[in-house]
Amino acid sequence: LGVSLATVYHTIKRMKEGASLEHKIGAGRKANKREKIKRSVVQLVRRDKSKTVREIAAHITKKGDVSVSKDTVNRCLRKLRYTKPYPSMVPLLTEKNRLKRLDWARKYKNKHWCHAIFADEASVWLHRGVVRLWTKPGKINYRPMVKHSAKVHVWAAFSSMGTFLLCIFTENLTGDLFVKILEWHLIDQAETFHGNRWFLVQDNDPKHTSKVVRTWMDTNMKKNQFEWPSQSRSLSYREHLWLAKASVD
Repeated sequence: LGVSLATVYHTIKRMKEGASLEHKIGAGRKANKREKIKRSVVQLVRRDKSKTVREIAAHITKKGDVSVSKDTVNRCLRKLRYTKPYPSMVPLLTEKNRLKRLDWARKYKNKHWCHAIFADEASVWLHRGVVRLWTKPGKINYRPMVKHSAKVHVWAAFSSMGTFLLCIFTENLTGDLFVKILEWHLIDQAETFHGNRWFLVQDNDPKHTSKVVRTWMDTNMKKNQFEWPSQSRSLSYREHLWLAKASVD
């Protein structure tokens, strides 16, 4: 029926008392007051997204001429389709970082991004998937797990022409190993897709910028290097490569 249990109990009580069940004309808050409360709630949430419903209710009650409960605020937010999940963590950008990113965007806004090759690495742990299991009250489900889960590392790349072959390895990634990955898995595929017009886009991970890697790149792919601003996860399409990884973890 779409009503709360409290409403059902209240209705049954009124029936037993012989009271009328008809809705009283003018019952509840006036529409203009409800709109005023709604506007106040939205303003407070936009001003400070971390405020609790109790804090919002106390602020409106203190500032206005109407008493508002936390349940009223909660219902108002639900009707407005507000939720309160944990925020996604992003790197803290300084003003210097912001200016560098802006300069970078202006510098390369007309670049032919169809020849960009985005590449990155990720680690995949086996037997770490989280599942939900049906159970009855008083019963506890157990799921066997290994103490030290096996782990593999994956290097992957993609461009406007498609995805590159994966490189899967188990050892820790070092500068020397990364050079081998570029030599064996990047160059040939990049030239097959884009000829000599491609350029590599990767983050500023220390392994990508190590001396041995820089030396090799300056010798073998000097024209195919590309700068990428620091703290630029929000600009990086590479992060989407690993969305499917969650189904494996």
